[in-house]
Amino acid sequence: MISYRKLIPCIYIAGGKAIKWFNDREVLADNVVELAKHYSDRGADELLILIISILMMITRHLNLLRQIHNVISIPMVAGGNIKRMEDVQRILYSGAKRVILNFSKPDSAEMMAKAAERFGKEKVAVSLDDFDGLFKHQHLIEDNCSQLIFMHRLDLNSVVAVTDIPCVIVTDTMEELELFK
Repeated sequence: MISYRKLIPCIYIAGGKAIKWFNDREVLADNVVELAKHYSDRGADELLILIISILMMITRHLNLLRQIHNVISIPMVAGGNIKRMEDVQRILYSGAKRVILNFSKPDSAEMMAKAAERFGKEKVAVSLDDFDGLFKHQHLIEDNCSQLIFMHRLDLNSVVAVTDIPCVIVTDTMEELELFK
């Protein structure tokens, strides 16, 4: 049984603006920094930042992460198309509590292990598309990360029965009943 749940807003960034979802580029906010501050000031426990870009982390994105970090009073967990250890380092140095590595990408398991070795597993989160990724690589994930981020709705109780790693379920719903379920 889950004893505590957190409210963790997720901001998807594309073109320097907050968008609705990976495949829905509707702009929710032109000013991402103000949106992050809004969530921080209104009781969010943590903030997920996902930069949706085919390019690796570029200076503009890192500056945006620094600006967000400077105006919020809650932990920030960030990621987006990370391809090199240098990107991991830059995100962490921008103020992120943890870096999010996409476990479905090639070489992600190797990068996760290297990042955990260099920065500590408490600085590494992995995003998973489904429960199978956790099931197939459970020991590797448990040894090298401190947070799981599932990019689709699933039964959280099933995940909690398999691992003690804190989990975040990302959803695009705005329905209060669904969010608290």
